[in-house]
Amino acid sequence: MARVVFRLDGDADLFRKFDALPRKLQGKVLRPALRAGAKVILAGVLVSVPRRTGRLARAIKIKSAKRTRKGTVGVNVQVGEGDFIGKTFYGGFVQFGHGIGKRVAGTKHRKGAVAGMVAAGSDTRERVRARPFMTIGFKARKERAKTIIMDKLRQGIREVARS
Repeated sequence: MARVVFRLDGDADLFRKFDALPRKLQGKVLRPALRAGAKVILAGVLVSVPRRTGRLARAIKIKSAKRTRKGTVGVNVQVGEGDFIGKTFYGGFVQFGHGIGKRVAGTKHRKGAVAGMVAAGSDTRERVRARPFMTIGFKARKERAKTIIMDKLRQGIREVARS
């Protein structure tokens, strides 16, 4: 699965207030903000996804990222269970492109050309061009998503500060 990470920079005062919150409250403020930003990116991806049957578009979802021991919180916009997995496994092939036909035996791991064989590492198969719908959708909505995340963070920090 393609992983895109972007940093929120800007309002130093906001980040100081956020860092002052206890770890548990940081997650309660951050998760809804990230989810709101992911909804904007999801809308951009749904506009750019190629549609034949509509199954690929229906499979694109927002899912919580696995939490790490460091306390990293994240949200993923992904196709079904992930690229090359499940009923919509072909989403990865559409996103990244692929070759047509069988691989020629020995071309992947050979060191040097052998008489009558293809040179090492070269793939002579015809290629299907990538249609990077996830990347296009992300780039189209990235700035708007950042703005929404920052607004939601401000709002969440204010609500936590009041209570």
